[in-house]
Amino acid sequence: MEMDALRAEFVREAQELLARVEQMILALEASLRERDAPPDTWDEILGIFHTLKGNCGMMGYVRGETIAHAMEEHVTIARMQPRDVAQPIVAGLFESLDALRAQVTAPMGGSEGPAFDGRGAPSHAPPSRPAGRAKRDSAIWEEQFRAANAQPLADVRIAAQELDRLLELVGELSAHHNRLGNIIGALAERLPSSDTSGTEARDVIDYVAKTIGELRLRVTQARLLPLSLAFERTSRVVRDVCLRAGKEAELRVTGGGLVVDKAIVDVLREPLLHIIRNAIDHGLEAPDARIAVGKPRSGTIHIDAATNGPDLVILVRDDGRGIARHKLAAKARERGIDIDGWTEDELLELVFEPTLSTADAVTDLSGRGIGMDAARRSIERFGGTVDVASIDGVGTAFQLRVPLVVTVHRTLVVSCGDERFAIPVTSVAATFRIHPSSVHTADGQPFTRFRDRMLPVDHLSTRLGISRVALPAGRSPQCIVLEDGTRWRGVIVDAVVGQEDVVVKDLDPLCGRPSGIAGASVLSDGSVVMVLDPRAIAGVRSGRAKRPHVRPDGAVRA
Repeated sequence: MEMDALRAEFVREAQELLARVEQMILALEASLRERDAPPDTWDEILGIFHTLKGNCGMMGYVRGETIAHAMEEHVTIARMQPRDVAQPIVAGLFESLDALRAQVTAPMGGSEGPAFDGRGAPSHAPPSRPAGRAKRDSAIWEEQFRAANAQPLADVRIAAQELDRLLELVGELSAHHNRLGNIIGALAERLPSSDTSGTEARDVIDYVAKTIGELRLRVTQARLLPLSLAFERTSRVVRDVCLRAGKEAELRVTGGGLVVDKAIVDVLREPLLHIIRNAIDHGLEAPDARIAVGKPRSGTIHIDAATNGPDLVILVRDDGRGIARHKLAAKARERGIDIDGWTEDELLELVFEPTLSTADAVTDLSGRGIGMDAARRSIERFGGTVDVASIDGVGTAFQLRVPLVVTVHRTLVVSCGDERFAIPVTSVAATFRIHPSSVHTADGQPFTRFRDRMLPVDHLSTRLGISRVALPAGRSPQCIVLEDGTRWRGVIVDAVVGQEDVVVKDLDPLCGRPSGIAGASVLSDGSVVMVLDPRAIAGVRSGRAKRPHVRPDGAVRA
């Protein structure tokens, strides 16, 4: 699957480069009739052939690589010749260009390339033909020309912004479909039983639902990209930062073959660069210092990606010195932050505090305390989380978790007081009716028994700070069991209204980011609801959720 996607991308890029260089050779040929071509024109043509040669070699297109190499050499020779000598050489490039195009668009090991002379350059001398064959050759050429130009374009390019908007429109179309279905259902109930219009309208609505589902699938597939694109700049960052910091590091990546939505690739790029830069600058020791403590001279940074249920989880870990908690604590006190009673895991959260840095001096690499804060904010805006774990002398690990679904979410609609809220069903493990007498308190934390385990619970109104309305006599509230990794937490609501597909919209920046709210949406009845952030709702009372721990081997566990 991944190889097919890479080959398709190679063909698309090769076709674009061939079309571009063809136009350049046409302009070059016209220019040489009157004057010498500027050096940068030759350079650009050479660059394109060099790129084609490298791409063909990487993908295993041996004949294509040979042709591109010969054309590269031929252009190099032509640029050094007088204009009258260069002209026929340039004219002969078109034949080789057609052969190269045939190679990159055909299966590997395809048709024969152009004739070659002893030096490996294409032979552009026109073949001698008997006069009687001229008419037949012309007919053959016309047939080949029509066949080549009759082929429709296999691929077209579309701007990323257009794909984003297209997916938004599909989501909005789905929401409007739900609302229209409710309206038609209400109207159909008013029709006499003999009137079949209601049934026909429902059939049309069902067909529209299937069409919307197919459209969403096609748009989603068009947006899929290999996750490796999010890692493409990391190797260069490791090299450059090591050179500037006087350190040595090796980058190891697993999981780059996963295919995800382009929005995930976009949102991960910057946070990964921040984390890797900090891992080298702050985490890894200098080569001599590593040798002194029995470590290899070169440090290692791992990026491991995998899917976990509805989420993509990326673990970035290093084998450096770890995060100095005492430095974080000292910097926090200088800033006036009250950290009395904080645990070691909670102190690690200070690495995300804006403008707080453990660096002794501000450099062009770090020291301003804004990189990790920006990394976490960009992930959280996408509905994800960033957790950190560290052991002194062993290393540091950052866990990035982002949802795989980017726009349309299946949600559980619940009521609490006079308000309704939507909860993504991917985070709901179970629902059940809960009687107030089954809720007990230990150490200030309410809990109930669920599936032979003690389940911490809270009322949603308590979580959101809204007024609670007493339920009618004889009616029990519902408990929604939210799952966050290996942790479960119960949230008590007045009632479960139903399920709906919704399009989550970001709140206006003027509204800020209320705790526990991921965004807003419009239900099928036209009402606006807040979409809850399950992880924030399921967090502990202090507001600092339980963080993962890093084992001596650098792995993270919940």
